[in-house]
Amino acid sequence: MRHDVVIKGDAETTAPTAVSDGEEVKQWLDQYGMEVIVYKDTSGAELTPNVEFTILASAARTTVTNAAQTNTRHNGVIIFVDWTVEAVAATLTPTILMNPVIGTAKAIWTAATPLTAIGQYVYSFKPGIIDTGSYTESLALPIPLDWTFRMAVGDSSSATYSVTAVYI
Repeated sequence: MRHDVVIKGDAETTAPTAVSDGEEVKQWLDQYGMEVIVYKDTSGAELTPNVEFTILASAARTTVTNAAQTNTRHNGVIIFVDWTVEAVAATLTPTILMNPVIGTAKAIWTAATPLTAIGQYVYSFKPGIIDTGSYTESLALPIPLDWTFRMAVGDSSSATYSVTAVYI
């Protein structure tokens, strides 16, 4: 089965009528003019392409940093934190906030323990996910439509890190 975004140029084709495992069923041009193709499995369930994106580019930071995100069609996300430079006694605490249409943002998740050493950390959020021990933390939590990733640097120290993610 194919679970990825396929770029084939800008030609349009007609979706097939019979569905076989991994067969192309829908395609369109995204906002960049690149063709996106969606596949279905043999049961007819749509396989939504995963989307990789950068939340925070690598930089030295000393305070709380917020990065607003918009999720258009996924119910899960895997977040990668790559902490590369640490000042004395720095800590990092990631948080996800839901941005409701009415009212103020609400924290729906904060890391169980702050990060205390340089390294790579992976957080997974998706309903029905089973943690196999591969993640720093994993929750059966859907990702909201409008959400904010927040990283707090503790002790007013400097920390250099980047945060990337993939909608699943």
